[in-house]
Amino acid sequence: MVGPLRNILEKKGYKPIGACEIIMPINIFYIQDKKTNDLKIRKGLEKAEKYAEALIEGTTNWGRVPFFSDIMYLISIGGFKLSAIDMHQKYFKFKTDKSKCNNCGICINICPLNNIVLDKYPVTQNKCEYCMRCVSMCPRHAIKSILTYKGNTYSAVKVNDFVKNKTDSI
Repeated sequence: MVGPLRNILEKKGYKPIGACEIIMPINIFYIQDKKTNDLKIRKGLEKAEKYAEALIEGTTNWGRVPFFSDIMYLISIGGFKLSAIDMHQKYFKFKTDKSKCNNCGICINICPLNNIVLDKYPVTQNKCEYCMRCVSMCPRHAIKSILTYKGNTYSAVKVNDFVKNKTDSI
């Protein structure tokens, strides 16, 4: 995946200097126990810190395993194309539980695709890529998805920290 990702970033004007895979807990279909998720988060953050240090030192590279990278790229592209199909968006659209929602707007604020609009209550449009930010970070658990395991989600970042950091970087 890193080879094609590099091309996409360069076409958008970025100059990538390295790539590294960091495994974090999954947030769709099955949520592991808190201990397992916490361990993955801790290991992921440790790896990210080491990689950031390597970036600063200039000792990183843009690694690529040709066959594996190409297969993962095709699988990822297939998933993104599937999520863009209108029928898919219709049947897997997230719903807002109006009895829990207080119209705080956090879901609208954190959606990376600006896929949520306020129409009395938050409503998802048809360009969701199922990052699950809105579902996992809603402070009142008002956004529901049939893609979650028994309604459970996890979030490695607290919503207030995420929103603060997002506005700090703008």
